[in-house]
Amino acid sequence: MTRLFQPPVEIAVETDADGRPLGFRWQERRHQVLRVEQYWRIDTDWWSAAGHTARAYFAVITQAGLLCVLYHDQVTGIWYLSSAYD
Repeated sequence: MTRLFQPPVEIAVETDADGRPLGFRWQERRHQVLRVEQYWRIDTDWWSAAGHTARAYFAVITQAGLLCVLYHDQVTGIWYLSSAYD
């Protein structure tokens, strides 16, 4: 089942020294990241503070077998879960 979160869910994320997720908390449970499947960045409207979006996205596989898309809002520093596939 696919779950797309609108709005995305704010989560706590543990990262390595390079900022890649190692684990995260969601639904009162810690999810261990086995591997990062895909990584991409978006950076839009850098010339306008009101419209600036800078995010680093990570498609990860968890130890429980979930494929999750997480992103780090690089303007606010907050991590979000945007979708989960099981």
